[in-house]
Amino acid sequence: MTRRVEGLEILDGEELLKINLWDAEQMGIKKGEYVTVKSRRGDVRVKTDLTRICPKGVGFLTFHFHETPTTN
Repeated sequence: MTRRVEGLEILDGEELLKINLWDAEQMGIKKGEYVTVKSRRGDVRVKTDLTRICPKGVGFLTFHFHETPTTN
């Protein structure tokens, strides 16, 4: 339902893994690089966005882009 919010795609036009700058450096991840995020439910390939917003040890994905089904 959030995909129906007007202007949402202006903020983020595609799914991005938001990851802490320090964590990205430790893992050798560069901004805009594609990585695979895995969980017990599956995996998804997504572009990275390095940020200070996420605390160390936390990665964030939205759930409204059907191209990258993070909740499946």
